[in-house]
Amino acid sequence: MVGSPSFHAAENACSRLLPGGNPSAPNANTAATKRQFLAAAECMRAHGISGFPDPTTGAPRSPPGPGTAVIENGVSFVLPASINIQSPAFKSAASVCQLSF
Repeated sequence: MVGSPSFHAAENACSRLLPGGNPSAPNANTAATKRQFLAAAECMRAHGISGFPDPTTGAPRSPPGPGTAVIENGVSFVLPASINIQSPAFKSAASVCQLSF
């Protein structure tokens, strides 16, 4: 179960295998990444992707249903299932906003 002691132990043991290392560990690039992700979220909303969330710091602990999570330098987007990352509108906005999913 996410949040259990065994989950945290496994997360700590395997964090070096994650892209960018442990996303919940402090990182000097976190502030810059958060600014970059926030600008990307504003861009996505400006290009018609309503409901695109602002970024959060740290690894997502319990995503809201089956969605998509993107984590970089301790900053994450957790997209709800209502956002279809395969739609032409999403792909177009992501291209303009320079986001990769």
